[in-house]
Amino acid sequence: MPTISMIGSVATVLRVFSTEPRHQQRALDLLTRATQAALKNQPGYISISLLKGLNGRHIAFYSQWQRREDFQAMLANEKVRSQLEQVALLLQDELPVLSEADLYNVAYAHHAGGGEATIAMGGGIFQFIDMFSVEPKHQSELMDVFKEKARALTSAPGYISTNVHRSLDGRRVVHYGQYRSRRHFAAILRQADLAALFLQLPLQWLAQNKCGLPTLPELHEYEVVFVDEVNALRRAVA
Repeated sequence: MPTISMIGSVATVLRVFSTEPRHQQRALDLLTRATQAALKNQPGYISISLLKGLNGRHIAFYSQWQRREDFQAMLANEKVRSQLEQVALLLQDELPVLSEADLYNVAYAHHAGGGEATIAMGGGIFQFIDMFSVEPKHQSELMDVFKEKARALTSAPGYISTNVHRSLDGRRVVHYGQYRSRRHFAAILRQADLAALFLQLPLQWLAQNKCGLPTLPELHEYEVVFVDEVNALRRAVA
């Protein structure tokens, strides 16, 4: 199963798509087909994970490539473009389905057990993805906010991991959090000190730096519905 790690120079591609609930499953099916028919056969491919937003309106695409250049070459492939164009018809996003703007690296990864977070189907894990837009000059500061939050949550029952990704263009920070269950996460929010840290700290920072959102960020909960990973032997040979 794919791991989220700061070790190595893996190019991470992360995109959250918006869609209508009636189109969500069809879009997921087309992304799965695109992976099987084209994306996974490209040089440098490591993994693709698809996460289904439980509100019916979002799909998260999380992919790993050996090098940035491998992802760029994939975007230029005609067969891949043809597959992704079919997906685009079901999405509400104006940008291309995938682009270089979706390239990230893992800036901070914290796991309660001291290991690395994994992306896997099943298990009932409560997981969410929050995406924040920032000015490039503030990106590192916002990442520090999430690091502080992770340190405070280390001993909270049910906490699994905090994974902070920085976009290579400097304009976004993505927080991918994992908890044992929705029940554990709800219990954390019932503790005033942890709830304040979890919900207010990022907002206070955003407001101070005039990057902010007028209301609390909406936590988009996801379920992992598809995972494909190159086998270890092929990856080692590559």
